[in-house]
Amino acid sequence: MTTGPGIEMSAQGVYAERVVLPEASVLPRPASVDAVTGAASWLTYTTAYGALLETAGLRPGDHVLITGASSGVGTAAIQVARRIGAIPLATTRTEAKRQGLLEAGAAEVIVSDGDAETVAKEAGRLTGGRGVEVIFDAIGGPGFRPLAGALAEGGAVVAYGWLDRRPAEIPWNWPFTIHTYANMILTGTPGGRRRSTAFLNAGLADGGFRPVIAEVFEGLDRIRDAHRLMESNRHTGKIVVRI
Repeated sequence: MTTGPGIEMSAQGVYAERVVLPEASVLPRPASVDAVTGAASWLTYTTAYGALLETAGLRPGDHVLITGASSGVGTAAIQVARRIGAIPLATTRTEAKRQGLLEAGAAEVIVSDGDAETVAKEAGRLTGGRGVEVIFDAIGGPGFRPLAGALAEGGAVVAYGWLDRRPAEIPWNWPFTIHTYANMILTGTPGGRRRSTAFLNAGLADGGFRPVIAEVFEGLDRIRDAHRLMESNRHTGKIVVRI
């Protein structure tokens, strides 16, 4: 598995049969983990771990609202929350993905059709009016402000993506904390790699982490097919291309 510094996609490209990396950017894959599982696990689970546990301080019994929950990171976040005894509430735009998210471990699934106000109201109802302790947001954009209405007083928002690239406004329902998160913050340091790797490997070893894999494409000549699936937004989980 590859991690940490060593490759800059905008400079070195994305797809190759071989790549030269610093030793610190490569980790051994546990013997019990096959190549596809390894490829689907590293970035997804370490992002969820670093954002939810090390950054937001998610605790047992907390509710966490996960937007864009059908993504690879979103489905990993559901399982990370479950592993520590937190309660994952997943959001998705379409009813078609509800069952898959429940099977991935979501306690509840909110079908929003992209309406952040609906998500906030439903999260309030599901928490008995208290709100969620953490929001794990992949979307941003104009929905960022109304989404924060789902927060319990003193809660935290972790923004780790910007699927909606329109400007996002700061929410008004203070007090709460906004964090931004990029995985290199954690995995770019020796200590962060050690902690995140230990957490990931423990979950893979005992079966608590089961990466959701949408489809495996064989060979670089299937790259276009993989991109078409990603752009269709029909999938749930991680898309893997095996060379």
